[in-house]
Amino acid sequence: MSDVITGLEGDASLDAWTTWRGSLPKRRAMAYPAESDWSDTTFRQLFLFMYDTSFFDRRARRYRTKELVAEWRASFGRVDEVLLWHAYPRLGFDRRTQFDFYRDMPGGLAGLRAEVSDVLHEAGIRVFVDYNPWDAGTYDELAQIVSAIGADGIMLDTMTDAPDELARAVGRGIVLAPELRPKDEHLAVVRQAWAQWFDIGEGPSIYRHAWIAPRHRQFAIARWDTSRRRDIVYSFFNGQGLILWENVFGSWNPYSDEDKALLRWTSAILDEHADLFAHGDWEPLVPTGIRGLDANRWTKDGRSITTLRNRTNAAVKWRGVEIPPLGAQAVTS
Repeated sequence: MSDVITGLEGDASLDAWTTWRGSLPKRRAMAYPAESDWSDTTFRQLFLFMYDTSFFDRRARRYRTKELVAEWRASFGRVDEVLLWHAYPRLGFDRRTQFDFYRDMPGGLAGLRAEVSDVLHEAGIRVFVDYNPWDAGTYDELAQIVSAIGADGIMLDTMTDAPDELARAVGRGIVLAPELRPKDEHLAVVRQAWAQWFDIGEGPSIYRHAWIAPRHRQFAIARWDTSRRRDIVYSFFNGQGLILWENVFGSWNPYSDEDKALLRWTSAILDEHADLFAHGDWEPLVPTGIRGLDANRWTKDGRSITTLRNRTNAAVKWRGVEIPPLGAQAVTS
């Protein structure tokens, strides 16, 4: 299955795109539970490795949650979710289960809730936990962890879909986000997913699953890339999300100042126009008349936003707006 849908420059037809979507095999009804509607306008998930020395102040014996929120926003702009990554790669050195790694954090589950989840929620940031699928029969224990720390979602490590038993155990309001590409028929159950190391090709394209299910949020990530520009530009162009990840299981891969500036700029636009990206009518690959320049447009209540992606190594202009080489731009009306 392809990660993206490609289109011919200058020959993109909204009717053709819509007809193709309607011709797909029947999927489950795309009626997400209202309790998780907050997911519609989430665009940035930060991967927090819980053994990062910045997370817990050992001298003061307290979590640095408030300070971290301020640091993240100064670096990246918008942060909507935080994934609390727990066990891997420490799992397996002793008899502890993946859930024990949450219980063993300073203050236990009550401490995580009061000093981490509650603080993040107060800042308007949702909380995700991680689930490793190789522990059979542990869905109820996972649900207990989610409830105890007040988590809002679960990252399903190495998984492509959410088993019905897992979804029932954790409840309707919990967002499920597989690491790997879901099948089309599971898009109604998994409201988010990672767009990890996606092959987006060299030509005009859009995320396939975003077009099939516009309220399904995809988060781009290529954890070892030293430049994140490609994913920042492409995810923004699609009105989709990003994983922000610097501490990769103990290996430090920081964002460059240039990438941070691009993140802050795109974050500001997402802040201002989140409702358009989430609920607007999407017209993909609108012809621009310029080779190598792609456009997507969202329209709602008489307002519109057009995102532009320049695939060339030279700056181009469209309607008086300059789009930098291999960069992005947005135009509103």
